[in-house]
Amino acid sequence: MAILLDGQSCLSMIAGVQILLKTDKQVYCQGETINGKVMVKGGTHLQKAQQLNLTLQEYWVDLKPENGVFQRRALRKRRDEMIVASQFEIRPHDETAFDFSFRLPENCRLSGQNEGWSLYFQADIPLALDPVMVLHLPVMAVEPIHYILRACEFYLQMELLNSAYIPVNDNNPRGGMQIAYKFKMPNNLSGRLDCIFLLMRQDGCRGISVTFRRFMSESDSCRLFLNDESTDDKAVRYVFTCDDLFNSSGLPDLNNIAQLVASQIRQNFL
Repeated sequence: MAILLDGQSCLSMIAGVQILLKTDKQVYCQGETINGKVMVKGGTHLQKAQQLNLTLQEYWVDLKPENGVFQRRALRKRRDEMIVASQFEIRPHDETAFDFSFRLPENCRLSGQNEGWSLYFQADIPLALDPVMVLHLPVMAVEPIHYILRACEFYLQMELLNSAYIPVNDNNPRGGMQIAYKFKMPNNLSGRLDCIFLLMRQDGCRGISVTFRRFMSESDSCRLFLNDESTDDKAVRYVFTCDDLFNSSGLPDLNNIAQLVASQIRQNFL
């Protein structure tokens, strides 16, 4: 069977039929469209399927206290779905390809340990156990967030200590995820500020909203992360627009980004 796309792939045999699930890219950014094909090749006998279904699913591990102990629970939520084919006959050795397309949310969860996104394929085969196939999708932050990180690390010499993905209430119309980065400040910017948090999220489809927060105790910081609209005196919000992020040639302007980050820190925290 010909492989048509250069991306992630998953191959399985289902009731004697070869199924290849393939995407157009290896890695996706937040807000990107996942395009791909479900490719079916018949076996030695005629096979029938009521339906071939494909869903885009988000998965993560939830930690909740129970009797003083945190319990881990694996969760999975269907975010989009499509019927690939209905009342489908798979003739011996025939090859058929079906296109699919899903769009990731603008501020979606990033791939990490025990969390991320996957394509979940299921065939409804009469009088048989319905087989499934899962293809995990590596999802990374929108590129401008990486430009801000590079400017902080290489231009300002801020040391990235750790990061965390903070969920946003589903009722929030902006939805999605926030990414919190903890930096150790360099000597020329530290003063009384040893560490600072940068809480980043895509603001609409073009800008990056960054909330600067003074480092306190870990518990206070986590509490504040759950509400990015906090107006306490330890936090200030700045939106990096396209004019801030890119130069006139459309290339990342890391020097300008670094100057803006340093300016916000000096004005509000030093």
